[in-house]
Amino acid sequence: PNGVTTGLDHLVELGVTHVHILPMFDFWTGDEADKDFERSYNWGYDPYLFTVPEGRYSTDPINPYTRIIEVKQMVKTLHENGVRVILDMVFPHTWGVGVMSPFDQAVPYYFYRIDKTGAYLNESGCGNVIASERPMMRKYIIDTLKWWVTEYKIDGFRFDQMGLMDKVTMLAIKSELTKIEPSVVLYGEPWGGWGAPIRFGKAEIGGTGIAAFNDEFRDALRGSVFNPAVKGFLMGALAKETGVKRGVAGSIEYDEVIRSFAKDPQETINYVACHDNHTLWDKNYLAAQADTNVKWTEEMLKDAQKLAGAVLLTSQGIPFLHAGQDFARTKKFDENSYNSPISINGLDYARKAEFIDVFNYYKGLIELRKAHIAFRQRTAEDIRKKLTFLPTPRKMVAFVLKDENDPWKEILVIYNGDTKDQQFTLPEGTWNVVVDKNNAGTKVLYQVSGKINIKATSAMVMYKAN
Repeated sequence: PNGVTTGLDHLVELGVTHVHILPMFDFWTGDEADKDFERSYNWGYDPYLFTVPEGRYSTDPINPYTRIIEVKQMVKTLHENGVRVILDMVFPHTWGVGVMSPFDQAVPYYFYRIDKTGAYLNESGCGNVIASERPMMRKYIIDTLKWWVTEYKIDGFRFDQMGLMDKVTMLAIKSELTKIEPSVVLYGEPWGGWGAPIRFGKAEIGGTGIAAFNDEFRDALRGSVFNPAVKGFLMGALAKETGVKRGVAGSIEYDEVIRSFAKDPQETINYVACHDNHTLWDKNYLAAQADTNVKWTEEMLKDAQKLAGAVLLTSQGIPFLHAGQDFARTKKFDENSYNSPISINGLDYARKAEFIDVFNYYKGLIELRKAHIAFRQRTAEDIRKKLTFLPTPRKMVAFVLKDENDPWKEILVIYNGDTKDQQFTLPEGTWNVVVDKNNAGTKVLYQVSGKINIKATSAMVMYKAN
């Protein structure tokens, strides 16, 4: 619509390296022959058969070959366009138990955790929890993942409720899949259902090379996911600077205060929004409505959307963007759209045309990150050596990256989370600005030196002129 690219062309234009697809293995909910996604739609977090593609997305669900061929064609096409594919796997629970579970049909109770009375435990909040620690369940999980990698050429996996999986199984997954595909990407949610005992959470992640969704960084930036009125750094909240710095440093042990769960930056997924909870735009809009001190305009909310991208794409670790975050995606304030119609869950590309400045900003930030290795340090030691935080006023974070391997030997990044402009004194020298409030990329916009004005709710990236 309105001359903008959509679908695959949009992904290629944006410049992303991987696409994470919500469950597309066979899930229970929905009639496979029913293509009316407005009347009946579901994300698919109700697993039935883990090694079979879901038929609802197939052009001919009656013919079993069609879904197999079409998934392979999709993966091949994404690969041909430089985009790798990550599948969302939901091992910690199944749709049902007993006659509704292929596992119970094979060996009753063996594949699930049960209590002393023989009742199914409900650590997932979905009625049951699989026993990943049992040898044949562990084997089934590993065999399933190997099947997707070898047969469908999948490049990585996102694990739903990964905190409920046992550590031995997760390490075995990493070991086995790395033998087949050394660059396999593995990450997941380091939690389970409410109050569930966590077996592979953030306390266990460090040193495994498996990444966890960084909810601390998320909350520092956007505020609470449970109370939309609670703002984060992006909207001028106080005392969020340390949380942001921890995220910027890849959540490694940077110093006594700036430290978190990761041993290396590859173990953190930096994000502000995903399919769960409100989209970033909806969350910030609701927070703005509740704000009694500042009268927010749409332009100001766009600034916060851009600042979110600037922080994520200049931080150490793995940046993760919710689809449509780059054009201010809304789900009309639906915070749990797992079974909402496609009109809520679908991507509205007319909005891309409306918020094309936000899209171009994200596109420029991705180009910047890909072009400059300084933003993609490999180890905690590299980060400690090359990243230095600078003193700033409140509601601001600034740091310098000095990396001899980067064509820009010295890069300065500044985030102003305040709803007012702030003054900042630059380190000595002349600096080439490549990112400011309105523009982002690798081209020099203008030069600055000395004391400068950092616009409200904005980021600046610059490198030292020779």
